[in-house]
Amino acid sequence: MFRIMKPPTPIAGVALLEALVALGLLAFALMGLLGLQMRGDVDSRLAAQRVVATRLAQDLFERIKANPGGRAVIPSYLIRPGGRAGSSVSLDTLSDCATQACPPQALAAWDLAQWQGQLGRDLPMGWGAVFLAEGATGQIGVLLGWRANPAPGETDDLAPISVPRPSGGAPLSCPDRQICQLLYSAP
Repeated sequence: MFRIMKPPTPIAGVALLEALVALGLLAFALMGLLGLQMRGDVDSRLAAQRVVATRLAQDLFERIKANPGGRAVIPSYLIRPGGRAGSSVSLDTLSDCATQACPPQALAAWDLAQWQGQLGRDLPMGWGAVFLAEGATGQIGVLLGWRANPAPGETDDLAPISVPRPSGGAPLSCPDRQICQLLYSAP
């Protein structure tokens, strides 16, 4: 007796094809989620750096307010545009105002040296400029900047920031490939 074999039904390989399509869709969806996760990490790091920058500016404003010399020593706290953290006076050459009473000028130099050191430690390649605000009597501005590390192709956080001629000096601007934050206060 001969048996006649039936040809395979067209449904026999469809399950494997469906599984491959489903696996491809799953891989595509996972790549999208991975991209979102990476962008979220970059955004959270930037947000943390902005919080640190705001805290540093508030710290300087509080140091200025706490100085018993008051408004008379505000010029001692000003940092020329482009001044890098740690480029001013070293703490080693100053009186230790943490352990002894210092006159207002010495306290201003001590505060500024401590603040610039903290700025350099807390922000990557951090720098700051402190200036008198143009047209706003008694207001001090702080422009803080640090190295930018945006996601590839993302430059939203690198928008230019500019301060036109603060206290009669040259205009301040944020250098290329840097993230900057501008804050004002009236000590």
